[in-house]
Amino acid sequence: MLGLLPAVFLTPEASATGTALTLLDNPNRVAEASWENPAAFLAPDSAQEQAAFSATCSPRTRFISCEQRRSRVRFFIDGVQVGVALLLVTTTVTTKVNSAAFTGRVNVEVLGTPGIPPGSSAVLTPGCDAPCGAGGEVGGPLITGALWGGDFSYTDPTARTHEPELTVTVTPFIPEAEGQIPGTGVLDIEVRCDDEFRTQLLPGCVISNYIPTMTTMAQLPEIAANIRRIQQAGGYGRPGSPSKALHRETAETIIARNRREACATRITGPRPAGKSCDEYPFATTEEGGLTLPAGARGWAWVPEAEQNSQGGLVSGFYRQNRILDGDPFYVQV
Repeated sequence: MLGLLPAVFLTPEASATGTALTLLDNPNRVAEASWENPAAFLAPDSAQEQAAFSATCSPRTRFISCEQRRSRVRFFIDGVQVGVALLLVTTTVTTKVNSAAFTGRVNVEVLGTPGIPPGSSAVLTPGCDAPCGAGGEVGGPLITGALWGGDFSYTDPTARTHEPELTVTVTPFIPEAEGQIPGTGVLDIEVRCDDEFRTQLLPGCVISNYIPTMTTMAQLPEIAANIRRIQQAGGYGRPGSPSKALHRETAETIIARNRREACATRITGPRPAGKSCDEYPFATTEEGGLTLPAGARGWAWVPEAEQNSQGGLVSGFYRQNRILDGDPFYVQV
């Protein structure tokens, strides 16, 4: 652990980029950390920077997400800025389907330090709102070109569902400074932890704004052909179109109604021997039944063996991706 300077009394003050701290005794030499607004960094400064970001922050999945943001450490003497260090902070959060504990990997690149005195450093610490708890710290020198990093840990023992707000606080340490003002930024990484599958899984966490893709329907040739035909006509559930993603429905009464409506005898006629009605979108989605326009939904007679396998594959996908009521997903065949 890096050594701390003598304590300076601080008070919180709201800011646009997180929680800032202001000095009560207004010393003459102050080190202050801050975060750039994440929206300012969504469009990197150059194609080279964009390529570096994509290489560093991929892949993104239902269980991995990444964010890059710049942080500044400024050194003031009598209210005048005399030095600044620019940090590029990459945070990668990894969750697990079957654990309420998850991790954050932080990598820091010091891009420049004009006017920052030798021996200066910074420490990054994690935070999250209750019932989530966070631990660990990452520290290193404020020297141009320095690369340093480490790991954070999180645990969210929610009894039902919780979306913790994840934060990172930068605390600067400059030898000549009489006090330091940490800067806290809120990560754009959206984690959700839940215990909604308690009879099948332990509590777990996912990246909630990542839309997962079901691929197991490709194992069922005639069902896959039916889905492909309907997707080509209406587009619902096809990967890459968030506005036409499917959304899970968990209300049993609605699921039963969807099945009755989509495969009613007045629509399908008599059932052939050995066949079963396969509807798409699935009855277990908000788009199921007769919800969508006729051109965006459909049905087909498929082998009973395929139909009997489909339910387990769909429910397994929901479980392994912790798809809750209303969650979007795609289907690829």
